[in-house]
Amino acid sequence: MGRHPAPHSGRTSWLLYRSEIAGSVRFTTCTAALTFDTVMAIYTGCPRDPNDTAQLVACNDDDPDSTCEGSSTIRLVVQVSSRRWVQVAGRNGAEGQGELFAASCVGDFDGVVALPDLSLMLSQFGECGAAAPCETDLEDDGDVDLTDLAVLLSRFGTACP
Repeated sequence: MGRHPAPHSGRTSWLLYRSEIAGSVRFTTCTAALTFDTVMAIYTGCPRDPNDTAQLVACNDDDPDSTCEGSSTIRLVVQVSSRRWVQVAGRNGAEGQGELFAASCVGDFDGVVALPDLSLMLSQFGECGAAAPCETDLEDDGDVDLTDLAVLLSRFGTACP
């Protein structure tokens, strides 16, 4: 993928998100403060910097599962200390009030801490290589070990926001 603006964007707000967990993060504009139709895009870097190699990670216009009309929601998997640029804009130039809410879920890599997460962790068990860091390294110490497994098992069955 290359650099892509959010679809149908109006005025834009940019936020830098720094992850403190390994797992999933759900970004949404569905809050009581929302007064306009939003679009959201998430990038690996700053797309406005011509020297940056920012890649579009995900985008959403209208969340079909939301109770908020015109809200946008994106869930993505992050590693500890990863940085993502979040762009929120008004659809077709819309303007208004709103908030961006981010909820993280340690040990989740697909929506619920369950067997697929355990399977992924076990497949990465051991030392992580620099070329391919382990996304299941929950404590960010360079390996997937019994401590990471204990954290995942303590959260097993947890539904993530």
